[in-house]
Amino acid sequence: MKFLNYIASLFIPTKMIERKNINVIVSFIILLLSSLVIALPYISKFKAIPYEVYCDYVTYDFRVIDEKQSKEVPFTEEEKIKFGNKYTLVTVDELNDIDFEVKGGEVVLPEGINEYKDLKYNDKEYILKREVYNYDNEGTLLDETDIYYIHIVFDIFKDPKEANYKYSEDFDDTFNTNDENHYLIAFYVDGLIYRNEYMIKYNRQSYGYNFNKVEINFKDMNSLDYITKKLSSILVPYTISAYTFNGFLYTVLAGFILAFAGYVVVRNKNNLSKFKNYFNLAALSSIPITLLFFILEWNDFFVKLGIMDLYWCVFAIYYFIVLFIVNKTARVKI
Repeated sequence: MKFLNYIASLFIPTKMIERKNINVIVSFIILLLSSLVIALPYISKFKAIPYEVYCDYVTYDFRVIDEKQSKEVPFTEEEKIKFGNKYTLVTVDELNDIDFEVKGGEVVLPEGINEYKDLKYNDKEYILKREVYNYDNEGTLLDETDIYYIHIVFDIFKDPKEANYKYSEDFDDTFNTNDENHYLIAFYVDGLIYRNEYMIKYNRQSYGYNFNKVEINFKDMNSLDYITKKLSSILVPYTISAYTFNGFLYTVLAGFILAFAGYVVVRNKNNLSKFKNYFNLAALSSIPITLLFFILEWNDFFVKLGIMDLYWCVFAIYYFIVLFIVNKTARVKI
């Protein structure tokens, strides 16, 4: 019976008052564990299939276009007319003529080149064309395929402020992504950005990924797998870190902020007189919300909606409901 009462005090607002004086370190651990729990569904997706699909609300439904899942196909005459005036149409083999190299987190200038602006491929946009195989949910190859256009841009200048390529104008406003599949990798002197049609459609910002943890050399590229793995080696750890950090913000930091707000606004000298009381109730309030979000986040539909960003809102609403019940119920123990 004691065990059931203890469990009830973690979930039922009218009984949470019994835990108002627990050690704040315990409450901090609860919030910290909550941050890891709500990030776990996202992290597990990346660890399971890091080179196949990115299932997060920023780069959702990312298609890896490597040699196993696609094949190179020639541009049609219509495409040559459509793209040819502005873009350089290339094959993977032709990209080997680009002497772009990153070592030690910095772009390495080739021999005979003194300034980044003198790179012959600078300020150019290359396009690769691939036919990508489709698979069902069980990984079985289907008869249907999609055509993807991979844009590779070099906009490398010593001062990042000198860069000319702006994806919002030069990429987003150029293509009808409802009819065609385009995605972009733009290289700058301090890192790269990635963008796809989903991010355009839902007006998602493209974040910059620095070169600190990757080495790139286009002359080492003998297949498209090279680009895929280099891109994945940046995107996967970055996104895992981003969700882990967001989980900390939405639980631990939000818990402190909500506790302070409760202490200032709802302070009750009889029942909840100390800041630790409010912080402890914030930690306890996070438990059912965390479990709810943990369940929902395994569903791709909710992931696509960016449900994790709603955590702190639901947390805040439930927390103040708990405070209201604790202060009004007849079962509150003074």
